[in-house]
Amino acid sequence: MQLASQSNAQKWKITKAEYKPFDNGEYTIRSAANTGLTVTENNGNIQLGSYVGNSKQKFKLTYVSDGYYKIIESATGRALDISGGNRANGANLQTYAWNGTDAQLWKFVNVGNGIYYIRSKLGTVIDITSGIIQNGSNIQMYTLNYSSAQKWRLTSTTVKSEKIAEGIYTIQVAANTNYTLDIAGASMVNGGNAQIYSKNNTLAQNFIISSAGDGYYRIVSEKSGKALDVAWGNSVAGVNVWQYTWNGTASQLWKFVDAGNGSYYIQSKLGTVLDIQAGVLRAGSNVQAYTMNKSIAQKWKLNEVKYANI
Repeated sequence: MQLASQSNAQKWKITKAEYKPFDNGEYTIRSAANTGLTVTENNGNIQLGSYVGNSKQKFKLTYVSDGYYKIIESATGRALDISGGNRANGANLQTYAWNGTDAQLWKFVNVGNGIYYIRSKLGTVIDITSGIIQNGSNIQMYTLNYSSAQKWRLTSTTVKSEKIAEGIYTIQVAANTNYTLDIAGASMVNGGNAQIYSKNNTLAQNFIISSAGDGYYRIVSEKSGKALDVAWGNSVAGVNVWQYTWNGTASQLWKFVDAGNGSYYIQSKLGTVLDIQAGVLRAGSNVQAYTMNKSIAQKWKLNEVKYANI
């Protein structure tokens, strides 16, 4: 055995490594045993739900420090949280306003093959109650036992927002640009319905698009001055789209996502996209908010309205 000589060749520096398995962004958290089932927020409680793609099933991961992340539910902006900061087995998982406590800090423990345990700074891991992996099962915290009820896959849902020049536009159906987004009856009131209609060059078919920050835009009727809005702020697929007084909520914030050939998907901050109900392309067809399926009923083209200088 060679004795230490204290040479530079035997001197080392230890540098603290930051364990960051995921980039900051939005993800679904799905059961590894059945990826059709995903972590879902339901009136503040966390449970398993069949994947439908709404914002109650999407969570924003942000790295904090020392390998820990905060996990924020996209629909409400509330953090994944252990009720009462309880370390005991069976403590309930919920959403709660972000406060940075140990009950809201999470590490992802790599199992291999893209599977993770999700461990709280309190020590317990996210677990499906009684190991019953089915729609509606509650989610709790439990000591790590390596069961399927504790294994999760994360899938990124972050989409790149296209930059749109601010201005006044008609929003045309990409599959048939003779039809355009329209406020029915040129309504001036809250709840005026969104539909598609034959182009008629009225102000009810013109929309002022302006940046609201973070890649989102306001879409405001030039006729009424009211914003395009997902009814009742509901993230469920099939909810109606109407106009409403601007209030800055997620139901009035929109991203433009590249759909190819100069067209866009127009995605609400709730997660759903503008969609022509039943895919029927005719004057008067209703416009709703629906899970993105990339059908022709969800593709739109922007045509800027140019006014001559007076």
